[in-house]
Amino acid sequence: MLAALLLVSLLVALLAALTGLFILSDRAAASASHPLVSAGVSGLLVGVGALVLLPEAISDLVDCRHWPAERLMLLFLLAMLAVFAVDHLLMPEHEHLVYTAQPKKDFFGKLSPATPAPPLPPPPTTATPACLPCEPCEPCEPCEPSEARAWSGSFWAQPRGCPCDGCDDTPLPPPLFSPHPTDAARRVANADAGDETLSNWAQRARMCSVALRMVAWMLHAIIDGMLLSTADSLLVLCATALPVSLCAIQDVAAFTLSMMKAGCTKQQLAVGVVFFSACFPLGAIGSYLSYESSRSRLVVLVMRCAVAGIFVYMALFEIKPRPATTRAEGLQHLLAFVVGAACAFCVELVEDMATSDSGDAEATVNSSLAL
Repeated sequence: MLAALLLVSLLVALLAALTGLFILSDRAAASASHPLVSAGVSGLLVGVGALVLLPEAISDLVDCRHWPAERLMLLFLLAMLAVFAVDHLLMPEHEHLVYTAQPKKDFFGKLSPATPAPPLPPPPTTATPACLPCEPCEPCEPCEPSEARAWSGSFWAQPRGCPCDGCDDTPLPPPLFSPHPTDAARRVANADAGDETLSNWAQRARMCSVALRMVAWMLHAIIDGMLLSTADSLLVLCATALPVSLCAIQDVAAFTLSMMKAGCTKQQLAVGVVFFSACFPLGAIGSYLSYESSRSRLVVLVMRCAVAGIFVYMALFEIKPRPATTRAEGLQHLLAFVVGAACAFCVELVEDMATSDSGDAEATVNSSLAL
């Protein structure tokens, strides 16, 4: 039975790895930035976290082990807060979606009559003066942009006037911004100039943030692999392998697209897909060897709550699509989100039905053979 379990889990891992490497191709990676794909993956993560992992953990821990539900919800929220703290407190340059204001459009995406089209900016010309003329002195030649920048004395000050030859004592208008940058602006300027301390700190924080997501996905893959070890016969194992394979394809697609949104390179994603796929046989074999231990089952249920919180955070704050500019686009985003959540719920439902039906079929076959 152990050899069959190892073979089936390796096949599931191979299928997941091939799916992830296909998504990393140029054509599939280009389609990952589409807002509908982001909305679908966001709904998929919410479905896996809030409709699959969290209810199962609450049901087992509350009913069987008599844990208070408040403790599990607190663990769920603490997992979300941990990722938020890493992203927004330890990473000063962390940004999610950056977008600009769009003009109002009607339901079909056309500009509203009450909202005229935004005017185009005038083309830049070299004859545009960079400073204001001085009065009441005689007209003087405008200074060059380089001279105006040198006269301003700082990158943060915007020049509004230049000293002329005929009026040295004329007071100049104050700069638009203070020539003395704030501490936050100085830190950003030092980072842009190559400040090693800040850049190394930001790099370590980003690696920690990516590692949290990697660990969450790998724990989810290990939990899915554990389902294969629950089969006590070859018939049940074959019946369970099909829904687990579908779940693996769904999970590796969401894993690849979400980590792509987090800024991972293709080389890092390729390594991550391999490790993610290897977690399926790891969970199956590890669960089979320690199946009788009740402590390992408790650890798995607690991990489900934490992984569910990380998935919901990623769906709501990171992989969400850009704001819709029309009602039709918003409706498309809503439908894509619902389809993603429904896919996660349906796969879990089919998986539960296959496990229960295969167990009933095995019992029927054994009873008929006994007769």
